[in-house]
Amino acid sequence: METSLETLLLIHCAVVSVVLAVAWRLLARRGLFHWLTAGFWAWVAFTLYFVVNPFFSVLEGDLDRYDICLTLAGGFERWLWILVVIIAGITVFFLAYLRTTFRPVTFQIKPIRQITPTLFFVMLVFIGLGLWFLILFRSNLYEVSGIMIRGGRFVGAVTGWQYSGHKFLFVPTVFLMLSNRRGLRMIGLLLGLAYIILALPNAGARFATLSMLLVMILAHIKVVHRRWPSWPLILLLVLMAGMFVLRGHTAWSLGGDLKTDITEKVIEIPGKIGSILSSQDTRMLATLYFESYYVDTLTGYNYGLQPLNYLLLGWVPTRFFPHKYFMLKWIQSLHRTPPVWADQLLYGAKSSMVGAFYCMGNIVAVIIGMWIMGFLSRRLDGMLAEGTPCLVQALALSWMGNLWMIWGSNFSWGLINVGTTAVPALAMWFVSRKGISAMNPVMKKGHYRLMFRRGYLVDRRQSGSRRSMQDQDKI
Repeated sequence: METSLETLLLIHCAVVSVVLAVAWRLLARRGLFHWLTAGFWAWVAFTLYFVVNPFFSVLEGDLDRYDICLTLAGGFERWLWILVVIIAGITVFFLAYLRTTFRPVTFQIKPIRQITPTLFFVMLVFIGLGLWFLILFRSNLYEVSGIMIRGGRFVGAVTGWQYSGHKFLFVPTVFLMLSNRRGLRMIGLLLGLAYIILALPNAGARFATLSMLLVMILAHIKVVHRRWPSWPLILLLVLMAGMFVLRGHTAWSLGGDLKTDITEKVIEIPGKIGSILSSQDTRMLATLYFESYYVDTLTGYNYGLQPLNYLLLGWVPTRFFPHKYFMLKWIQSLHRTPPVWADQLLYGAKSSMVGAFYCMGNIVAVIIGMWIMGFLSRRLDGMLAEGTPCLVQALALSWMGNLWMIWGSNFSWGLINVGTTAVPALAMWFVSRKGISAMNPVMKKGHYRLMFRRGYLVDRRQSGSRRSMQDQDKI
């Protein structure tokens, strides 16, 4: 079985690599293969979860999880079917992404030359809340009672908003870092560094901390009008990612041993590259093998009711509305009860967004879901067009820095992550000045046909001439 499994995984990696190579070529030809596009981060996620992890799992001989999941799911037939599903999902995503017309997104916010007192006050409120939740629940400085999580839901005295409220710091941090004023940029940088330092000890915030560093790098390259960061920044990001993988779910302390803990893990990285790239943190393909079998034969599909329930009522604290997941419970009551061992095998494991769509309704749901994701990803690019308001760009970069995690998670978790991050932006949008002339006249909807090519806005009515527009926000 081991030789057969190794062969199957290598064939899988080769086939998916060909699909991703074609996608890379298409993105590169249109100037969309760089750090400030959602398509790039989708490509990175697909490569990491569906090529890099299985390939290095074969090289390292770490195939126990793959062996168990694929054997229980039916072996060769399940491997072939999931390969078809993944190819279909990736292909549909990039088709939708590349076919969607680029359009600047402004949410009708007028450009501003300075932060208004009301906007500044709202931002301070969320910075305060974010820091408070970060220190209380993620810094390991305090032992907080009342945190009860069952099945991924908060049922104790501490709500999900409080536990996830540290995400409130993302948008204000990026908003300040995008400023044209050096003082505000420095405050944003310090705020981001404070987040990383305070969240570093918490094992549950490992990859949120990594996302904050990534978001800060994205904000920096946006400010300096580049598409790629410098090599020292890339190396810093890689070292932090490797350190977190080797650390696992071990909690650290902000005490005197923290420097020693970090140094030890960083020193281990060069000798453990293979184990890092084959770690369980990115082993979504193995879970997808069994989860697809789980919904096909043991339970049934949720037909999108699970994410719909989270979208409509997930933001309401459970202690205020304990029956908010009534739609989810209803669809579960119609399903067959799976064996206990099956639930245990999937406990805490994630199969990527492809798997989340599959659980909604087989390959049909995958095709529909990936098409929608491709469309929305291109709209996310539009939020970063030159001249869009600073607040819109801050929200887009905050989301983009989390895309690698969202693609590797389930749809409901992605909704929660996106929604929590957007709360400060929504409040700041509410007190911002609105108007249909939110952007430079040449960028008004319907005035010119615009394209985003190689980092510049192209005006088709100017004989294909290319020019870069300055940001309209002067804060």
